Amino acid sequence: MTQENMGPPQKHQHKVTLNGQEVWADPELIPLLKALNDAGLVTRSHCCGHGKDPAWVAIRSDNIDEVQIRTHGEYNEVLITWWPKS
Repeated sequence: MTQENMGPPQKHQHKVTLNGQEVWADPELIPLLKALNDAGLVTRSHCCGHGKDPAWVAIRSDNIDEVQIRTHGEYNEVLITWWPKS
């Protein structure tokens, strides 16, 4: 299932263009979704959590070889690194 064919939007969702396609997105995640897609990490689906669950974003893996997510305690950061497929 891709964002563009996830069915009807939820009441709170807004239409946004990602990778040239209009999709419905939770407004809280639109800046993150745009940044990920612009960086080459194509998002597949997402949810903001609606204040009761953790937020999440699913990223397609067919155009990347590896993704690493780790914390960097010294700077209180989360680092995301990825390698595009050759």
